[in-house]
Amino acid sequence: MEIFENIGAALPLKDQVYNQLKLQIILGNLEPGTRLSMLELADSMNVSRAPVREALSMLSKDGLVTITPRKQAVVADVSKNSIKMIGEIRLMLESYAAKQSTWTIPSERLLEVETMLRKVLDTPTDVISYVKSDLAIHELLYNYTGCDLLRDILTMVKQHSLRIRYLPEDKALNKSEIVIQSTQEHLEIINSLKKRNETEVYNAIKHHLENSNTRALSTPE
Repeated sequence: MEIFENIGAALPLKDQVYNQLKLQIILGNLEPGTRLSMLELADSMNVSRAPVREALSMLSKDGLVTITPRKQAVVADVSKNSIKMIGEIRLMLESYAAKQSTWTIPSERLLEVETMLRKVLDTPTDVISYVKSDLAIHELLYNYTGCDLLRDILTMVKQHSLRIRYLPEDKALNKSEIVIQSTQEHLEIINSLKKRNETEVYNAIKHHLENSNTRALSTPE
């Protein structure tokens, strides 16, 4: 598995392995149905099997990996029904969270995320930057709601929606066009937040999530 780099010392090993595997699954480098050999992963990442085992267990809880009865790990499939369901959940909860956080997100955080988004428009082929900017703006919407329960629920939903969010980008013929469209929608959300206009914020995130769900559901099999 040449897509992995040797891991250095920073986070605990299990978290480093978890983060790398999750990113590769999100980006489609590890496709649905791919068998994840613990031994091969450990060799590729230059770690022992223990952190790989823990990381696979964490990914299983996220719904990104399926553990078979024979204890084999396989990248989980994504059905049209799950795409539709997760999209509807996000539409309800994130729209509400965005409205609640309109007045509480610090202006400097809005500027930081806006800068990330504009860099994506300059280089729409940089998928990693796109993923980071996407996560950054959606995390803004629920980290400042003032409600720990809502934040925790949305954090859990996010884990299940990560792959769905990037399915169209993985399979579309014109990935850059979709990246640009999605990022422009993100900038509309930022602009509404900068105005501190709850109605505009609600409508902007609702518009983006509806489009995102449509893009995901129209992804070719």
